[in-house]
Amino acid sequence: MLTVLTEELPETLVSTLPAFISTAEPLLDTAVNYKGAASAYCADLFSLLLLKPEQLRPMLPGAALDGLRDMARKWVAATSSLKCSLQAAVLLKHLGHPEDAALLEAHRPADPTLAKVFDDAARVLRG
Repeated sequence: MLTVLTEELPETLVSTLPAFISTAEPLLDTAVNYKGAASAYCADLFSLLLLKPEQLRPMLPGAALDGLRDMARKWVAATSSLKCSLQAAVLLKHLGHPEDAALLEAHRPADPTLAKVFDDAARVLRG
């Protein structure tokens, strides 16, 4: 379902996102440590949320946003999936707090192109 929604998220289905987010939360420890179904689920969820983050943020309840922020913080610190870490950095740029900038800087990749994603997110959070 998430894979299909990553193509286009109709506004009428935005109300289902908290269910997908709450499903991902218990999978997170498995997802960040092992590649597999849990990791793919989180990657699909992040891809979906990154379609229109500015529009989705005001539509999601606070608890869902808090859960997403926690998930993004764990993924930023994870080394198992660079794709998810990059997605998490971009998510934090949109729903993180200023204190998340230090986490982004501490876990920025060595590759300058990839590090730019983390640096941009940290700069937005500090700005």
